[in-house]
Amino acid sequence: MSSPSLLSRASIVCLLGSAMLIAGCDRKSPAPEQANAAGAAMGNGAASDEVAASPDEATGTPAAPVDKIDRSHKGETGPTTSFTAPDGKSVTLASFKGKPLLLNLWATWCAPCVAEMPTLDAVAGAMKDKVQVVAVSQDLQGAEKVTPFFAQKAF
Repeated sequence: MSSPSLLSRASIVCLLGSAMLIAGCDRKSPAPEQANAAGAAMGNGAASDEVAASPDEATGTPAAPVDKIDRSHKGETGPTTSFTAPDGKSVTLASFKGKPLLLNLWATWCAPCVAEMPTLDAVAGAMKDKVQVVAVSQDLQGAEKVTPFFAQKAF
């Protein structure tokens, strides 16, 4: 009588094992992790203290390390990028020449951007003689969206 009981237990174990194997085959294996300079700099698998960013696709030259400040362009004129100031006039980055510039690209729909705005506002006030802080909105509606948003948040 112990033989049929042993055979039943063995059958159940085999059935359970087969069911687990079949269930495992139904799931896709996770995609291999891609190298991500930002993620590696945050400690996600980087073995080195200095993490190189992806090479510049246009030139093929390696980009500056993520955790280092790239000072190779020190003293050069900035890009000729322009944007619209709150008064409606066109402003270029070159118009800020002569003092360090903290350029913050943000949007009203970006929660982390909005959260850092009071800090940037405080930095702009406290360091107005040392650095210029410029916040450029990425909202497609421009001042139509940003002006009421600033009024509501009192930035």
